[in-house]
Amino acid sequence: MSLLVAIRDLEVQFNGKRVLGPITWDLMRGEVVGVAGPNGSGKTTLARALVGFRPPSKGSVSVEGMASARWRMERGVGYLPEELPRPWRCRVGDVLSLRPDALRRVQEGEADAFGVAGMLERPLRVLSKGQWRAVLISFACLSDSGLVVLDEPDSGLDPSALERLNAMINHTAERGAAVVVLSHQLAELARACRKVAFVSQGTWRGEVDATRMSEIQLRESYHMAVAEGGGT
Repeated sequence: MSLLVAIRDLEVQFNGKRVLGPITWDLMRGEVVGVAGPNGSGKTTLARALVGFRPPSKGSVSVEGMASARWRMERGVGYLPEELPRPWRCRVGDVLSLRPDALRRVQEGEADAFGVAGMLERPLRVLSKGQWRAVLISFACLSDSGLVVLDEPDSGLDPSALERLNAMINHTAERGAAVVVLSHQLAELARACRKVAFVSQGTWRGEVDATRMSEIQLRESYHMAVAEGGGT
């Protein structure tokens, strides 16, 4: 696997107060990595910094040597925010058409784990929360972007949909993308990720090799990291 994202001494500040960092971290092509932490720990801030929506106050985030904001504007990213209001007057196909590469893959049936191809003419206003989430996951994961960042992708998904989510994530990584999954659901991170990093109160608490740990061991490591960071 080759290096895709290099995070170097990243800090993010709001009103002069540090809310995240410092973080130094590498993300490789073809790997799935998780970031776990309690609510308010800085996961979403990290996600936004990765895709260039939150510029670093100090340090840098580069994708193939390019600043993450420039990468997003020139090549695009697969980004699933924790929450995104739906445009009620649009259809599913209207949303996917914003990323023709994702729409093409859905129409061709490539890893259409959620059956989105059968919903293209459906108005967004009639979708359940889980169906809307499935559309957004497909939009992010089936794009040509080499970087996919999923913030709480399991929100609103039932157990069957969680299995399909894992299939989609694995397929995305197999195509060579780096996939970052930010969640507080350790069971899902244990199943999906090769390594899991911990964040608590905006402080980086290290990472573990999830392939060598049971879910119980991952939980123990998480709670130790959160306790060190003073999280709740």
